[in-house]
Amino acid sequence: MKRINQNEQNEELGSRALSKLQTVYCSGRFALRAALIAGLKSIAITMLVAGLVACCPSALFGDIYQAWANVVYISGNGTNELLVTGTNATGAWCPAGAIPGQYSALPPAVTYFGDRLEFVVAYVANNGTKDLLVTTTDYNGNWNPSTPAGQTSSVSPALTVFGNELVMAYVTGAAHNLAVATSTDAVHWTPHILTGQFTEVTPALTTFGNQLVLAYVSTNGKNELLVTTSTNGVNWTTNTPVAGQYSELAPALTAFNNELVMAYVASNDSRELLVTTSTNTVNWTTSTPVAGQYSPAAPALAVIPNPTSSSGPFTTFDLMMVYVSNSGSHLLLVTTSADGVHWTPTTEVGGQSSLVTPALVITESFNTQ
Repeated sequence: MKRINQNEQNEELGSRALSKLQTVYCSGRFALRAALIAGLKSIAITMLVAGLVACCPSALFGDIYQAWANVVYISGNGTNELLVTGTNATGAWCPAGAIPGQYSALPPAVTYFGDRLEFVVAYVANNGTKDLLVTTTDYNGNWNPSTPAGQTSSVSPALTVFGNELVMAYVTGAAHNLAVATSTDAVHWTPHILTGQFTEVTPALTTFGNQLVLAYVSTNGKNELLVTTSTNGVNWTTNTPVAGQYSELAPALTAFNNELVMAYVASNDSRELLVTTSTNTVNWTTSTPVAGQYSPAAPALAVIPNPTSSSGPFTTFDLMMVYVSNSGSHLLLVTTSADGVHWTPTTEVGGQSSLVTPALVITESFNTQ
């Protein structure tokens, strides 16, 4: 979850906000709502839109903390178009919209880069080059044209923010090396650093305390789930197995209540969604099922405040999982949990569908007047 609180750019963003306060809706033309909070003392802004801006009316006045779920995914209609949707101030899902001119056959990765106040999406080009491309939003919520990261991969990348840098993990070369590259602006990326690990599927990447954590599937034919960590993004530990847990598909990873939480699809015909946790990245609990929930694709996992609107700082949080339905509809479904064991019945992500894993990021903003 990324928190956005900017005071240094009040005057600039204030003029932008005031000019758009009459745009208060979440309509079918827009990829998402953007929260433009105009205040005399500070302005907080959350954006993930394509084109114009849609505001959340309940976030316009008074002292308020607000959180939103944002999902980036590949369209389920065969066009491979990158689409975005998200929740509005009431928690309902907005109609989806396109990231203009950007396509991929593989799952995207998304994060929010608070230092630059922009959403960042990374994906594999749809043209056979295997180029890794990156697109970002500007202050108005418009998507910028994609730029190459100077790297190639045959599978989807993973993204996170570590310190004041973006970190991208991906698989490169015929040997399926697991590599990382970093950037301070989402445009210029360092040459890749090999982690000494290998995988043929998309890795999962998150931060836990002062560490980067990579989780991935082994290449030894056993489909073991493995974990490696780094305190600097350069030197990585020898991998450790998530004992007794296996998957053919990419895991999902996040930090929640001082634990790492990993979600994955069982390595059997059931396609059952399973969850395991760890307090130290080495010892993992026996997996528990996300009861009655199955998927043909890897899930996405994040942490969201509950409730998502508050007059003071958020103090209670839930896990949120978004995944592809195991039915022929390929609908995107969402479920939440307060403890990682008991999960709510699924609901649809606004009737959206995809054939591959979605990407999920939670954003939080606050306004003090």
